[in-house]
Amino acid sequence: MSHCLFGGVSLLNERSFKDGGVDLMTTISQALPSYTETDHQTWRRFYQEFQNHSKLHHGIIHPYYRDHIDVLASFAEGIPNLVDLNLLLAPIGWTAKHVDGYAPGWKIAKMIHEKTIPISSVIRSPDEVFFAHEPDLIHDVFGHIPCLFSPEYRKLLELWANRAAQLPIHEVDRTAFHLNKSIVRAEQDEMHGKHTNRDIETLKEVASSFTSYLAQQPSPLYLADKAYFWIFEFGFIQQDNRPQILGAGLMTSMSEMNKIASGAYDTRQISFNNLMQHSQISEMQDSYLVSDSIDQFKKVIEQIKPREQGFVEEQLYG
Repeated sequence: MSHCLFGGVSLLNERSFKDGGVDLMTTISQALPSYTETDHQTWRRFYQEFQNHSKLHHGIIHPYYRDHIDVLASFAEGIPNLVDLNLLLAPIGWTAKHVDGYAPGWKIAKMIHEKTIPISSVIRSPDEVFFAHEPDLIHDVFGHIPCLFSPEYRKLLELWANRAAQLPIHEVDRTAFHLNKSIVRAEQDEMHGKHTNRDIETLKEVASSFTSYLAQQPSPLYLADKAYFWIFEFGFIQQDNRPQILGAGLMTSMSEMNKIASGAYDTRQISFNNLMQHSQISEMQDSYLVSDSIDQFKKVIEQIKPREQGFVEEQLYG
């Protein structure tokens, strides 16, 4: 099957390169990452399964997402490139840019602050259609882009980015990121026989010890990362025991969507003080921090503030 519609720079007219004030020429160098026919088949299979699940679970999808679920309809037949995505995003003044899979929180914050949505250039393997261990192209496109067409969602996301992008990056933030990325990559490698389960368990033990120590006095950026995780990745509103999924991680994990639809999950009300609740980077969550309103999410984000630089390093290394 041809994918010229999704890689087709030649199909764009001259006006398209300056659409909505966005200079699309700057993305041409990234526009055509190399995807195999297997990758396109994985995309098409996910698209079809996602359509089925979103109809089946229509009632538990938040309106911020549900009202804009059709914006990706033109990408049903194959993987879109950045030119396609930027044309889609131009009317709302946003752009897309590739990142290498699991990206650090400070980079995500800076990009979102500049109204650029990070898009992984990596796509999940065919056997991870229902649940992927690492944020990938499918997660970023299907999970984040529809919500961006909700002005209310954009305001919430920009509120987080405006605060998170101003925070200093501590060494503990870099360490936490590299530990988590190492776990994600090791789990991917295990699927191809490059790492043993023992290697991964050792990494997880180190990460768990480090996270437990950091939880005693987390850095501001680490708290901002946790707020992003529990709001924009695994967040949902719950009123009268009725969930409404908002997070991209939930929207693109059909296994996890089924779990929530079944009611087989534990929750706690989200607050700034419990953002450090244990979370899974590459597995389904054991329990969730939920909100009874968007305003509650806003209150959590508004408590993200910088502190004196070096306070964590003094505790850990002083």
